[in-house]
Amino acid sequence: MAALAMTQIRGQDYDHVVVMGPSHRVAFRGVALADVAAFETPLGQLPLSRTLEDFASSKVFVKGNAAHEQEHSIEVELPFLQRALGKFTLSPLVFGEVNEQAVARELTTLVSENTLFIVSSDLSHYHDYDTASLLDRETIDAILRLDVQAVGAAEACGRSPLTALLHLAAWHKWQPQLLGYQNSGDTAGDRSKVVGYAAIALYD
Repeated sequence: MAALAMTQIRGQDYDHVVVMGPSHRVAFRGVALADVAAFETPLGQLPLSRTLEDFASSKVFVKGNAAHEQEHSIEVELPFLQRALGKFTLSPLVFGEVNEQAVARELTTLVSENTLFIVSSDLSHYHDYDTASLLDRETIDAILRLDVQAVGAAEACGRSPLTALLHLAAWHKWQPQLLGYQNSGDTAGDRSKVVGYAAIALYD
């Protein structure tokens, strides 16, 4: 599903990518900004955007590496982005407990033709195949409606960054499109406890 989403941007001229994901290991308030010059994958280094410095004084954001050090939600997207786009600057944002609308108001200053927003999230976790499919369909439909309240109550681990993105989408009149859906039962085989995944695009 991640690769399917990335086919939408391959070869395009985004020079700044904002990747937003939930914190799985560290509890905190705000959105964590990494205090490093670059992130590194086996495909090379990704320099962090200087625009992050503008957020350092905001009450919504906190600066520090603890939330980033073992966080996979952002990390798993980076090799796909490196293959699809080549060179770009990165703004990695790990969400703790936040007011998503306040975060979206800050992020709207970054909206431009050259900036891409990515949210990394699973959907439902560890239900049987049929139950997961029903729950995930409800979450996907809520995203396609830009329904921030329904998404905020969903089981998706990244519901907080998703909600922030949907605020941006509503304000900027972005149109959602479902590209694909699967759960781990479609690929790994075990359908007793699955995790759901979708690829959804938001277009200007």
